[in-house]
Amino acid sequence: MHTMKKTILTLLLFTAGLSYGQDFYNFTTSQATYADLAAPTSLTNGEVWDYDIFGPIAIPFAFSINGQAVNRFLFDDDNFLFLTPNADLNEYTGLFYSYVSGAYIQDRTVSTGSSSSSINYKTEGEAGNRIFKLEVKNAGLEEATYFDYSEDHFYVSFQIWLYESDNAIEYRYGNHNVTDLALLYDEVLVGFDSDETVSVLNGDSAQPTYVEFSIDNPPGDEFAPTLNAFPATGTVYRFAPASTAGVKAFSKNAFVLYPNPAEANLHITKTNGEANYEVYTLLGSKVLSGTVTAANTVINVENLNKGIYLVKIGDAVQKFIKK
Repeated sequence: MHTMKKTILTLLLFTAGLSYGQDFYNFTTSQATYADLAAPTSLTNGEVWDYDIFGPIAIPFAFSINGQAVNRFLFDDDNFLFLTPNADLNEYTGLFYSYVSGAYIQDRTVSTGSSSSSINYKTEGEAGNRIFKLEVKNAGLEEATYFDYSEDHFYVSFQIWLYESDNAIEYRYGNHNVTDLALLYDEVLVGFDSDETVSVLNGDSAQPTYVEFSIDNPPGDEFAPTLNAFPATGTVYRFAPASTAGVKAFSKNAFVLYPNPAEANLHITKTNGEANYEVYTLLGSKVLSGTVTAANTVINVENLNKGIYLVKIGDAVQKFIKK
């Protein structure tokens, strides 16, 4: 069963009324020569693969997605997943799912028992300016035989790059021969999500529209993001944090919390003016209150019990985890 790809599509159907600051990332599209990783470390070690899990493996430097620290990655079925320090694989919490195309992929020669595809990783560059590169090389499509092609007919290659210097994420597309979207059930899904946030591309694959939202406040139940074509060879989709140190750039009246989870101090940043904040348990009991400014405000949460709390500023509400 393909659980990973369906996750983001399920999230898009949520309806609720909590506000959320948009545009954590600045999105750009460009073209660059694609090259396979040279002398990478293999996750698959020559094994054929399909519905398999490889990892988790440590990310070699501090990195965050949507302001949340991630310190490991794994490959599960069709996608790379990034794990927060408190991720629970049994409960599928604390995970960021990455979707490079939404395709169901497998080893091109999986039925032969001899692999012709690989999943790899490599770190390049000097400390402070390293790039951690993940690669799927020469994968096939699970649907090939269903559509009356040979098992090894289709091929796709792609990479995900994580940048130490600015916490940017890039999706890079290699050679492929996927031109018929029926092979992907008319859906080219590109982006990443967690149990709280969704970042997804929509429209023309050459110049897509970037959409970012909380699962508590989606764009509408008719929104079904997809690209109009599999990204062309050499395409680079770059997601760069909108401001330094992974601090979000906000729309009016929005705010962000970090770190999340928090152990001792919770930081709140807000775009304009002073405002009152209130911290509630999930049962509705107010446990903290005070004032935040347009600059960074620090709240001591050390004495709170471990668990999930809600921070309310005006009409906007966000969750954080006390660890």
